[in-house]
Amino acid sequence: MWPEGQDKVFIPWHEGSVFVPPNRWYHQHFNVGEAPGRYLAFHGVRGFTSERLDDRMRDQIEYPDEDPVVRAHFEDELKKRGLTTLMVQKAYEDRDYAWTYEED
Repeated sequence: MWPEGQDKVFIPWHEGSVFVPPNRWYHQHFNVGEAPGRYLAFHGVRGFTSERLDDRMRDQIEYPDEDPVVRAHFEDELKKRGLTTLMVQKAYEDRDYAWTYEED
């Protein structure tokens, strides 16, 4: 996670972890384990307004625009565990990549 224009901070998580990114910090979720991960996001917690995506180009970083340092860190963590990414290379190249999802 990181505030715009500043260094990235990598925070390891595990089952049962709870972490709240500071307001207006970019953040990403990566699972470097062998089992699927699940993320739970709370929006509109008492006293706060919910997040809203006003401008996708300002508020969300698409895979083709992702800092290569972030992807390299993710892939290095997978490698340490003898794993490889399931991410499709085309998603990093094509902004209009059409995702397909299998039934659980």
